[in-house]
Amino acid sequence: MRPVSDSGVTPPVADALATTVSAHFKMIFIFIAVLTVACAAGNIWMAIGIVEPTDSQRDVMATMSTLWKMGFGSMVGLVGAKAS
Repeated sequence: MRPVSDSGVTPPVADALATTVSAHFKMIFIFIAVLTVACAAGNIWMAIGIVEPTDSQRDVMATMSTLWKMGFGSMVGLVGAKAS
């Protein structure tokens, strides 16, 4: 049974497993998420739109592919580090 204060209102109980997320963490996570989605969308757009890519275009597609994978990995790492 939860304790009741003198005013008859039940005070909130802090969850021992709760994780607080700061505004700084949210800003970094959203920034990485936006860059990840932008690189993935650009990579898909170039893969669909360019029939015979030049060497430079292939390099850009490879870079975008690497960046969205790194972005996804960093988002998983941020969430994992925050959860532990």
